[in-house]
Amino acid sequence: MIYNIKLRPEGATLTEKHKGIWVVNFLPVLFDTRNRNIWYFMPKGTLFSYRACLEGGVFDGILTCMATLDNAARPHLLLETKTHQFFYCWWENGWKLEEVPLNSMNHPAKFTVDASGQTHFLIIGKTSQHLTYGQGTWTLNELPYLPGGIEIVFFEGRHENDILFYYAVLKQGEKIVYGTTYMGQNNTWNPPRQISLLPPAASVSVWPGREITHLLAWEEKNAALTFSYFQYNACGEEVVKTDLPGLPGPLTSGPVLLAVHGELMLLWSAGGELSLARSFDRGRSWEEPQKSPAFAPAEITAVQTFAGPSNQIIALLKACGLSLEVPLILGVRHLKTLFYPAHPRFPRRLAIDPL
Repeated sequence: MIYNIKLRPEGATLTEKHKGIWVVNFLPVLFDTRNRNIWYFMPKGTLFSYRACLEGGVFDGILTCMATLDNAARPHLLLETKTHQFFYCWWENGWKLEEVPLNSMNHPAKFTVDASGQTHFLIIGKTSQHLTYGQGTWTLNELPYLPGGIEIVFFEGRHENDILFYYAVLKQGEKIVYGTTYMGQNNTWNPPRQISLLPPAASVSVWPGREITHLLAWEEKNAALTFSYFQYNACGEEVVKTDLPGLPGPLTSGPVLLAVHGELMLLWSAGGELSLARSFDRGRSWEEPQKSPAFAPAEITAVQTFAGPSNQIIALLKACGLSLEVPLILGVRHLKTLFYPAHPRFPRRLAIDPL
């Protein structure tokens, strides 16, 4: 079901001058692991619409928006108006709205909510800052160690009230990936540690876990696609590095990494066709990638949960060349059916579980 309800947050409204601005960007798919709700925010004319089993609303007069979930599976939004004012909006028995206290020289690059419900904004401007909001109070602090010109890779809350932050910096012809942690218990940032050295044109994604962190880098050269997979232990030490070279490009969506019962599944679309590579030894070796003509041309994306991208499901945003008004959520069983239809353990028929 698609809800189209005007935003009227309790105690606050957007003024008339903020209305009538066209929505210009797509938002991530958010997955509520507790209740199996899918929050999918998307532009619909001058309004936002979304799918959810919960009550909801639509936001008008907004230029851009970012979204995340807290650990109670409630959506939080960061809205930007055409005049570059920022509003923080969240669901708590109705939509709540607060203006973010920033000047025009700074802007929030990312935001997340920790396990205690405190919201953290990463502010990038002439200086890098860490803005927090909790119990009606805003607190702004300088962010130590952070140089200018960074590429944000990962900025998400964790179940221990901590924030994990990975970023990349170009230095001396290499892309260097760093990781740091905000310790919520004592309100301090740990000094960043170098995670990986990559080619300067490489793209990178991180999937952190409690014991293992997965890092995936990819690069396109002469219509050929190369993936590099890295795995790190809880101390940040590299324990696995493998390459998947010479794959056909161009990359049209993804990649997305899934991890289920010791099996790793790497999914992407190249030229609109879905591809899958699997590893059964925790990334030390990979099977020959398989292609599936199903849904081609197709586009996929990661599904966001409280602690970062889901490693259990993906979202199909485009099928047979058509953009879906509501994304199709596919789990591991569905994906194996697509790529291995004759496998005796999996039925030929693709049955999608109801939400």
